[in-house]
Amino acid sequence: MVAAVSVRDRTSACTKSDHDCIVGLVPSESTTGQQRRLGSITKTGSAHARRLLIKAAWHYRARPNLGKALIERQADQPQAAIAVA
Repeated sequence: MVAAVSVRDRTSACTKSDHDCIVGLVPSESTTGQQRRLGSITKTGSAHARRLLIKAAWHYRARPNLGKALIERQADQPQAAIAVA
C-alpha cells in the first residue's frame, strides 16, 4: 500500500507500466556509437519508495529461523496451533 502511494509522482520519461523508472532503479547509460555503458542506478524517483523496496528485498533474502526458545515453546503445543502461528 505504501509503495502504491509513493509512486504517484511520475516523470515524463517513464511509461505507465515502467515501475523501475518511476522509483529510480534503472541504471544510468552512456552510449557512443556501438558501445553502451551502464552505470549505477539513477535515483531520480521517489527515495521513500526506493528505500521500501530495498528494505523489503533485504528482509526477503534470508529465511526466518526457529530459535531455541521458540522450539522449546512449541514442543508441547498441538500441530494445528503451530501451523496457524
